[in-house]
Amino acid sequence: TNRKGFIVCIQHDKTRSSVSTGKIEYDSVYPQWKRVNMKLPSIADLRDSISSLTTACNDPSSEKWLSRLAASKWLSHLKEILNAACLAAQLIDKEEAPVIIIEPDSVDLTLILVSLTQILLNSDSRTLHGFEALIEREWIQAGHPFWTRNSPGSVEKDTGPVFLMFLDCVFQIYSQFPCSFQFTERMLVLLADHSFASQFGTFVCNNEKERAQVSLREHTVSLWSYLNQVEILSGQLNCLYTPNPCVLWPSVAPMSIVLWSSYYLRWVQDQKHQAYERKKITEIIERNKNAKIEAARLRKEVEELEAEALKLGLIKVEDGQADTEDDIQPEDLEGEDGLSDSEGSKSCYAEVTATSNTNTQQISPQVTAQR
Repeated sequence: TNRKGFIVCIQHDKTRSSVSTGKIEYDSVYPQWKRVNMKLPSIADLRDSISSLTTACNDPSSEKWLSRLAASKWLSHLKEILNAACLAAQLIDKEEAPVIIIEPDSVDLTLILVSLTQILLNSDSRTLHGFEALIEREWIQAGHPFWTRNSPGSVEKDTGPVFLMFLDCVFQIYSQFPCSFQFTERMLVLLADHSFASQFGTFVCNNEKERAQVSLREHTVSLWSYLNQVEILSGQLNCLYTPNPCVLWPSVAPMSIVLWSSYYLRWVQDQKHQAYERKKITEIIERNKNAKIEAARLRKEVEELEAEALKLGLIKVEDGQADTEDDIQPEDLEGEDGLSDSEGSKSCYAEVTATSNTNTQQISPQVTAQR
């Protein structure tokens, strides 16, 4: 093709020979496309990382907690993958160029980057049904081997927390833009749990061929049909959600990457305070909603009263002011000292000026990825 674009090539420490082969193949098909190499963790790196993270999270009160967390490199892997997704989104949005993401040895990291890029660029992917559709399209129907990657009975070298890494990346974006997602992190926790063990058939088997062979859809219920029930759906919706059509540019600075405590530490930390906060926020938003409805009703009532007053001749059409014998004049507001309320207010007005030298430092959430 004559159209110029970018080829984002995912590299691991042990894939140099495969990368060279892929380079020759894609360079011959897309000779004018620019190649961008991104070094990301392999599935073996993710497997070792989640193992170390799990060990650290089992004893968060330990004096070695911080060193164990850092040694797991999980947060570092999150940063690297988010940075790569931001780069792909930047090439599409800013450069207005097509992007191909390739991974020589597998498609695990490719799935993560493609899915995250859609979430950053497309606001529909940040709605509850849009997010469900994205997972169904890019992960389930595309053939991500959930059973092989997540089953404890699989060969160790084939296992890896690929889907969990994707959900954690989504949580990182959600934590920076909590009003841009129609669902909450509870939805992410639920998906993570069901991807490992579930009474539903959505994440069962490795691909569509295997699901058809065992007649999975005839013998199981879809997780989406369960989530979309009204009583279940209401518990997953984000009360702070405001549709945001803009592209999201999350910060990938080390200080912006946080541990997903509501997932990794939920068995060792009390999560009741989060439920209490969500309840209070929901109540405040509901009161605000009701207040807006009442305000709209009162405005309509005022308009109807004004229209009736105009009809009765109590208000002049020219200036919209009441014109009756009982109109209150400014002199009627004078007190015993002969001053009106406005003049009295001026006479007793004391001006107080407060100054503040507080410096506020604002951190921009946008990150410019380097090519």
